[in-house]
Amino acid sequence: MATVNKQIIVGRLGKDVELKQSQNPLVDANGVPRNANYCYVGVATDHVLGKNEDGTWKTETTWHNVTVNGEMAERLAKNGRKGSLVYVEGRTQHKKDEKTGGYFTNVIASQITVLDSKDAGPRTEAKTEQTEQVDRGAAKAAAQQGTPTTEPAAVMETVPADAGSDLPF
Repeated sequence: MATVNKQIIVGRLGKDVELKQSQNPLVDANGVPRNANYCYVGVATDHVLGKNEDGTWKTETTWHNVTVNGEMAERLAKNGRKGSLVYVEGRTQHKKDEKTGGYFTNVIASQITVLDSKDAGPRTEAKTEQTEQVDRGAAKAAAQQGTPTTEPAAVMETVPADAGSDLPF
């Protein structure tokens, strides 16, 4: 039976991409030097846990260490920046840290795509209360019309907590 080692992550870059060059350039089977550029990036994903007592959403952030090689690394460095939404597909790798003796988990990217443009304007780290209200209102309207939205927490707000109890199955 075949085995599968596959990760799919959609999250935000934790910092600007820093392209690095390998000390040992790679050579393909024909003796032609291959692109030896690479980068390490941290990708953050959020999991919505529910609402706090004050009505704000409680989330848990998980950081994923991702290694990107070759031309994908160059494209990511060109198009990605801190806060960019990215799609990552790759395999999980566990390695021993030579310095600490501990182990760490890394995702070796086989595909990475920047889902929002670098030219979309400056990204602010904190939204104002008025902007958040507009975002929630737009998400509620989209949910009522059946239009998908990228704000899962806002969509969840339109579904009553006890909605599951009326389901026939």
